[in-house]
Amino acid sequence: MPKRNTLQRQMVLQALNTLHTHATAEEVYAEVAKDYENISLATVYRNLNSLAEQGLCKKIAVPGGADRYDFSVHRHYHMLCRGCGRFEDSPLPYQSGLAERAGELSGYRMEGYDIVFTGLCPDCQARRGETYKR
Repeated sequence: MPKRNTLQRQMVLQALNTLHTHATAEEVYAEVAKDYENISLATVYRNLNSLAEQGLCKKIAVPGGADRYDFSVHRHYHMLCRGCGRFEDSPLPYQSGLAERAGELSGYRMEGYDIVFTGLCPDCQARRGETYKR
């Protein structure tokens, strides 16, 4: 692997960790471009996907939105606000064996999954004069 790609990959990973959010490729690109203006968005995408394949970050497919890249690779779920687009970790504890149970019921050989809960965040509910009833 050429040294340039290694440097770019390190810069992309550093930017992802610096942002410390569930960043889109465009957000990572903007962060990297602050210090390395010659980098292209395609290079950022390529390196993010490579980092995800290596298990150094997690790629999360967001229905109807841009993929997100998570610096936190432990198993967990996410929440997406359909009002403001806020995207964050879910407090729901990870359920081990869920993929295996789905495979047993369906006959699929499961290879993985991402769970993204959608709804309205507390801020959007408050703006609408709503509250979640528990």
